[in-house]
Amino acid sequence: MSTELNYPLPVKATIVTDQAVITQITQWLGNQPIWHNLPPLILEAIANSLSCFEVTPDTGIYEEGHTPKGLYILKSGMVEIFKSSPLGKLFVKHCHDGDLFGYTLGGDLDQAFYHSSAIAVNNCEILFLPQKQLTELIKIYPLIQNRIHGMVCRELNHFSNRIAWEEERLR
Repeated sequence: MSTELNYPLPVKATIVTDQAVITQITQWLGNQPIWHNLPPLILEAIANSLSCFEVTPDTGIYEEGHTPKGLYILKSGMVEIFKSSPLGKLFVKHCHDGDLFGYTLGGDLDQAFYHSSAIAVNNCEILFLPQKQLTELIKIYPLIQNRIHGMVCRELNHFSNRIAWEEERLR
């Protein structure tokens, strides 16, 4: 059983309340690289805070310049992250099953905004953790923030290597 989430998402989302579904999501999270080896108690706490929604191809999930709403976890499908420019859409990356996107790293969330946009490439099932619940979970389980920070560091390293390669190619 699930109840509708009264939250400003691009589509209707439902809070997961069915214990069997929560157990399935908990197990699924434990098999994802970012959450691998987290204690089951933490995985279950995350699963209990999630809502779920589905999107069809070419559906916008969030837009550059908008205020972040929370953490998105792609359960299935593919999402494209891109930036807008005077030349058109600039590809940033593709997100695949298990990837996180749309997260913020603390600070003054009222002043935060998305630096890119996200759009569904194909049919997607997305798990969503609202910012308030994410903040509460991080206070109780700091390991969650450690995992997210580790992932951000790996992404920054990847993008800095990509920039260095592009600079070298241009020379």
